[in-house]
Amino acid sequence: MCKEDHGDEGCENCEALSRWWTHYEHEVDDLILRSNVHTCKESVQDAYDAAAKKDWRNTTKKAPRAKGYYERRGCLSKTGVCKARFPRDLFESTHIDKDGHINIKKKEANINTVSKVITYMSRSNTDVTSLLSGTSVKAVISYVSDYVSKLGLKSYQAFASVYDVFNRSSDIMNNGPTGIDTSRNLMRQMINSMSTKMEIGSPMASMYILGNPDHYKSHMFVNFPWRTYVAFVQNAWKVRDGNADDQEDLDDMLFVRNDNGTFVASSCVDDYRYRPVVYERVTLYEWIQCSEKKARTKRERAQFEEDETIRGVWVDKPDKARGFNDGYESDDDTSDLDLDDFLERDSDSDYDSELTDSGESDNNDSDWDSDDDDDTVVRKEHSKQKNYRLTMHPFLPEHKAIYKSHAVHCDFRKVVSTVPNFLGGAVPRADKGNRDYYCMTMLTLFKHWRSPDDLKDGLSTWDQTFREFEFTERQSQLIANFNLRYECNDARDDHYAIMRKKMAANG
Repeated sequence: MCKEDHGDEGCENCEALSRWWTHYEHEVDDLILRSNVHTCKESVQDAYDAAAKKDWRNTTKKAPRAKGYYERRGCLSKTGVCKARFPRDLFESTHIDKDGHINIKKKEANINTVSKVITYMSRSNTDVTSLLSGTSVKAVISYVSDYVSKLGLKSYQAFASVYDVFNRSSDIMNNGPTGIDTSRNLMRQMINSMSTKMEIGSPMASMYILGNPDHYKSHMFVNFPWRTYVAFVQNAWKVRDGNADDQEDLDDMLFVRNDNGTFVASSCVDDYRYRPVVYERVTLYEWIQCSEKKARTKRERAQFEEDETIRGVWVDKPDKARGFNDGYESDDDTSDLDLDDFLERDSDSDYDSELTDSGESDNNDSDWDSDDDDDTVVRKEHSKQKNYRLTMHPFLPEHKAIYKSHAVHCDFRKVVSTVPNFLGGAVPRADKGNRDYYCMTMLTLFKHWRSPDDLKDGLSTWDQTFREFEFTERQSQLIANFNLRYECNDARDDHYAIMRKKMAANG
C-alpha cells in the first residue's frame, strides 16, 4: 500500500490497490446474489405409484421411492410460516434498542445478515450476528457445550432407529431378494440412521475406523459419581433425624474382587472416608482430581502384613525402594497442610530428588492391578509421562476391603490438569429447587470430612452452615461455574422464546 501523496501523478501500487478493491466489491456482490438471497418455497411431495411398487417385487429393477418421499423440500410450514425466519427485520442503521440488544444495519428482508470479509473468505452462504449483547452469548455457549460433550444415543433411541429401518424395508425383507446383500443393506441403513441421530460426521467416523484419536484435549477427565457421596451423607442425616424410611437410593459404586479366596466389596465412598491421615484436609473434589490408588504386589503385601504383626501399631516409614509409606504417621508433617501448601512444597527442589536417575518411572506394569478400570490406566500412563516416583500411603485399618491390598497417593499437581466428569446428572442449581440439598452438595464437595457429622452440627441447618463456611477463592469460583450452565440454558430458552414470538408475529 502506497503511503505517499502523488497528486495528479499516477502510481502503479495505488492503481493496483484500487483495481483489487473494485474486484473485491464485485466478487462479494456476486456471491451474495448467488447464495444468500432466500426465496420461500413449499414442499412438493412425489407421487406414490402403488402399481409400480407391486410390480417391482417380481423384477430385479430398483425399487421405486417410498410413500411420503419429498421431491423437493421447502421452507414453508403447513401454516405458511418460513422455517428459516424470513423475511427478516429491517434496520436503517446499527443501533442499540431499549433492552440493550445490538441491531445491525440491514436493508434487505430476504438476505441473511452478512459480513463482506466472511463472505469473501468462505465463498458461501453465511449468516452473522452480534454476540455482544442480550442472551445470544450464553445461548451459543450452551449450544456449543452440549454439542461437543454430547453422549451416545439412549437405548430407546437406538432401538427406535432399528425399528424404523425394519418398517421402511419390510417389502425387501418379505418379498425382495434375500442373502448377504440384503443383510448388508439393512445394517448400512441402521448405521447411517444412528450416525445421523448422533450427529457424527464422516471425519469423526473415519477416525474411529482408522483407530486414530477423535479429539484432542489439554486436560485429563476422571469419572466422579457425585450423587453416591451426597446420597450417603443425606441418608446418614435422615437416620439421625428419625426419617429412616425416607432414604434415597444409594447408587454406590462397588468393586467386587477375589481377595485370597474371599470376595470383598470396595466402595468409592469408603476410599475417601478412610483415606490416609496425611490427606486429612483434602476435600472430596481434590480427592477425585488427585488420588491414585495402587495395588500392592504379593511381595509388598507379605512384607506389609509381617511388619504390621511385629509392630502392632503402624508407623509411617518411607520405603524409597518400593515407593510405599506403610503406616499412618509421616516423617513429613503434612497433616496440617492445605492444598496451597502442597503445591508450594511440590515446587521446591526437594521434589526433584524423587525423580529416577534414568528419567523413567520406577513403577513397572506388574505393580498395577490388572483389574484397574480405564481411568486408572489413563492415570497410570499420565504418571509415567511425568517421570516421578510415587510415595504411597495406606488406607486406615477401618477400610477392611483394601487396607492390606492397596495404597494411595495424591499428586496435587493434577489440580490444574484434571477435571472431574460429573456422573449422574448436573449438580443442583443455587437459585432454584431444594436449597438444603444444594448446600449439602456443595459442603460435601468442598469441605473435608470422614463422617457426615463433620459437615455440620445437629443444631444448624444446611443453609446456615453453607453461609458460615469459608470457601477458598478457587472453590467459590468453581461453585459459580457450576451455576453458569443453568444461566446459559435459561438464556437459550429466552432466545428461542424471542425467536418463536417473532415467527408468530410474522405469521
